Amino acid sequence: ANFTIQMHSNKTEKARMLVYNTVGAVILEKAIEIQTGANSWQLNLGMLPEGAYILNIHTGNQQFVQRLLRFWIAILGN
Repeated sequence: ANFTIQMHSNKTEKARMLVYNTVGAVILEKAIEIQTGANSWQLNLGMLPEGAYILNIHTGNQQFVQRLLRFWIAILGN
């Protein structure tokens, strides 16, 4: 499952992107650079089991938190 993470920033700064599972374990950690203006990152969670995850982006003094849901949709035909 691919997620597109988008955010807008008023300044350029370094940040950390973390993905946690529901028990608080870090599943993914990545250093990112946030640019002034619009920012977009692709996040592939295809290797993780279905479930809920928490995305957390930390900058020097701010934090962006978003819940991610990963699930499969099965379409059955006749």
